[in-house]
This record gives sequence, C-alpha cells and structure tokens, in this order.
Amino acid sequence: MSIDKVIRAVSLPEDPKDVPSVSLHVLAKNAEFVLGRLLDNVGHLVQEVRVILNDTTDASKNVIRAKMDRWPKTLLDVQHVTSESHPRFYFMDDLDAYQVGPSLDGEEFKGPFTNAPLLCDWAGVRNLGWSSTCDWRLFLDADDLVADPNKLPGLLVVLSDLQADIVATKYVFGRGRSGTVNSMSYRERLARNVSGIKWEGKTHEVLIGGLRNVFVEDCLVVTDMKDNWGKGVRVPGRCFKVLYREARLADWKVGPRHLAYLVQESPGMMPLEWVTKSLLPAYAAVCGNAEEKAWVLCMVGEMHEAREQYVEAALCYDEAVEVYPSAKAAFRLCRAFFMQENWTDCIKAYELGLKFLKELGVLDLGPVYEDSSKILVASAHHQLGNHEEAKFFVEEAAKLFPKAAAVAALRDKIFGKKG
Repeated sequence: MSIDKVIRAVSLPEDPKDVPSVSLHVLAKNAEFVLGRLLDNVGHLVQEVRVILNDTTDASKNVIRAKMDRWPKTLLDVQHVTSESHPRFYFMDDLDAYQVGPSLDGEEFKGPFTNAPLLCDWAGVRNLGWSSTCDWRLFLDADDLVADPNKLPGLLVVLSDLQADIVATKYVFGRGRSGTVNSMSYRERLARNVSGIKWEGKTHEVLIGGLRNVFVEDCLVVTDMKDNWGKGVRVPGRCFKVLYREARLADWKVGPRHLAYLVQESPGMMPLEWVTKSLLPAYAAVCGNAEEKAWVLCMVGEMHEAREQYVEAALCYDEAVEVYPSAKAAFRLCRAFFMQENWTDCIKAYELGLKFLKELGVLDLGPVYEDSSKILVASAHHQLGNHEEAKFFVEEAAKLFPKAAAVAALRDKIFGKKG
C-alpha cells in the first residue's frame, strides 16, 4: 500500500455528528473461542457484520448468531467456504502440486504435506464477503482486538472529510510477558465503499484500488492476540506452499513483494542455503523498495542468528542499515555484535537504532528490539568498565522487564562491581 498521507495525531470530534455507517468483515476458521470477544470489542459500532467461515467445523456460526442477538437491527451475513463449495480456491497439498513449472535453482520442496485440499486464495475468499451497504468497511481478523474501538465513529468522520479511500493503522503482533510489543507494522483496516477497492494476493493479501491512501499512527490500534487455537487452524507452511507454487507456475516472474514473503515464510520449509544462495539473489535482482530490502535482509539475518551464525547475521544487518535507516536492523546488529563480544560496536549499533527511530517505518517497527537492546548495552558498558552507563541502562531494562531473572542478575552484578 503506497502512502499518500500520514496522520501522526488525529484530532477527533468529542461528540461526532452524522457518523458514516460501517460494516465489519471477518475471515475465520474454527474461531469459536475468539469471535465472541471480537464482537464484544466492535460489534456495537457497526451496522453490518459479514463473516466468511472457511473449512470451519466448530460452533463459530452459533457463537456469532448468539452474540448478534444483542444488536437485532445489525445486518448479519455468514458464508461458508470449503473445497467442495468453492474448489477454485484450493489445490491438493501433495508432492505433485509443487512439481508444476520450473524450480528456482534445481531445488525440490519436500513438504511436509497434508495430502488434503489447501486454501490457496485468501484474497478471493475475502472478496466473497466484501459486499456492503455501508459507507465504510472495517476489516479485522477473528483473534484481533482493537485497543481504542470507541474512537472509530470520530475517525470515520475525519477520514470522510479527508476523502480517504484506504486507511492503514498500527498493527501489533503479540506482546511479551512484560507487555512489550513483539513486532508492529501497519495494515489496512478501513476502506471506503466504492467500486474498484478489493483484495488482491493469494496470501498476505492487501487492499488495492484506492485513490487516496492514508496511514493513521495514533488511532484504531489493533493487536493480533494470536490465541485462536481452534482445531485445524494452522496448516504447516501454508503461506510458503501457496507462494512457492505460484512462483513456479509463473516461471518465477513474480513481483519483489512475492519473493520477500517467500523469504519470510521459508524457515522450516526450505534450507537456509537455498534462501541465501538462490532466493535472496532472485529477490535482489528485482527489488526496488529500500525499506523492503532492509526488511528482507533482517529476516535472513534472523535465520543466521537461529543457527548461531552471528558473523553472517551481522553482515545482513549491516547491509540492511546501508540501504535504509531501519531501527530494527540497527538493533539486531547490536545483538549480533554483542554475541561476538564486540562491545564497542554493539553500543554504536544501539545508538544508530535510536537515531533511526525517528524515521517512518511501515513494514516492521519492532519496538521490542529497542527494549531488549538496553540489556545488551548495559552488559556491554559493564564489560568496557563504563560503570555509570551500565547502571543507567540496566535500570532502564529493569523497568521494562521487572520480572526477568536475567535482568535482575545483571543489575546485581553491575551494582555489585561498583560497590
């Protein structure tokens, strides 16, 4: 999604008048344990609820209907999608499915396979439930939770005045035990109900067709709670499988974002050597977005870290920093240097990350990287004999991670050395 306008601070009307109508659109699978919470969260603010249940065998539909009894005037539409009712959205997940078209570099995808139909067109399914009679459409996943739902009416008034078409807001991907955000980016949340705006993408689907795309930083913040553990919700490697098969069908003439997502989904599906020697060069040959390239390099760096290959990881992060002022890349570089006991460069990378925090990032803001880096910097200063700096950073880390035994032990060590 391209940015036409960034709204950093939204001034909402206190008592909005003539609020535009809005419909809620959800795609879910076996989500009976979370759908009720979602409707409690935003159901009172919408005039329509349209849900697509794909391959669902639990009581999701009953949960929805029972919850919607609270709002009898709200239009409800629930559709079911299966491989039998909509075979065009599926392929058989077996070895033969991935033998179509040429390989990228002689590789063979060896599974695992389910030997069952696999949903392979999320945009197509979402578009089935994209009809609306309202002015705006709100998109959420079943296990999402809006932090500030009651800001929606005022936000709709402001966005309508701006003549916005597609609106992205901050999206938080889970939180740690201390409440620290693990990862954060932007995702499309609202779309004006005009012709031409629709979902595109077999996986990692996005909205297209808007003439004026807006990013909102401080309003309608959504958290992926990651707690929909219904039966059969996750097929192993489902996104990789769809992306890899589509790339082979297209003779690998796919866009850079397609290849970027393949990198993201490769761990556990393909060897790291294939990612670095085949997939990454293929991506680099067509990439044109500096932030995206930095994001991809960070993902490869994290794959090296998982193997304790910290020199290779640092090279990836260093290249990412060179192509785009990515705070995440700098903070990950801080960690890679720390693991090599390069205390001075560890601290320098952290300071670089602080500098880059001022830059607008869209793909992955990664606040957790800044917070966890404080622990590393505290230890690095301690190793260098910088006592006051070490004390400062370990105190900051202790505030962020008050229950972390490792932080407490580091704090005792630093203050004990001073005493």
